[in-house]
Amino acid sequence: MPKAAPFRPVIHRLNRGEIMKNYCITFRSVTFGQKGERMLKRQGINCYLRRTPKNLTNRECGYCLQIRPGDIERSVDLLQGQVPFGKVYAMDYDGGYEEWVR
Repeated sequence: MPKAAPFRPVIHRLNRGEIMKNYCITFRSVTFGQKGERMLKRQGINCYLRRTPKNLTNRECGYCLQIRPGDIERSVDLLQGQVPFGKVYAMDYDGGYEEWVR
């Protein structure tokens, strides 16, 4: 079985060279993650289903959608009440994270 690739957020740079954060919406199962991914992609939101980084979950099984900064508000609004999800995190390229609060 091939080894899974490490979680690496995509880098987004602003005009001044600043790096923007990516966002990660966590799900407790791959089924909910896939349902959320399908829903967001139908709405034109580009997202990637991945295993949740170990430092963000206390469970063996956890998946997350990696989402660009400009799409996070809309993504959370679309998922609420439709697909159960856990927390939302803002992630730095170096692997740091913080819980996202509106």
